[in-house]
Amino acid sequence: MTRPPQDQDSHNRIVTVTLAMGQPPKQEGFASGWLENNQPWGRPAYLYQMPDGALLLSDDHVGAIYRISYTR
Repeated sequence: MTRPPQDQDSHNRIVTVTLAMGQPPKQEGFASGWLENNQPWGRPAYLYQMPDGALLLSDDHVGAIYRISYTR
């Protein structure tokens, strides 16, 4: 089985998906920017939520971990 071709950008962004009973899934962009001049400079790979609500995001292209947080 082969996979259909995918948009290069789809591997370089993070989306949230909201599910509601009887409704189609709603997809919204959350974080992007790992693609410059159609070339990846990073690749988001794994998310981990910290107890304070911050997200740790690993980048397996450059070997980095980013912390994404918010303030109220």
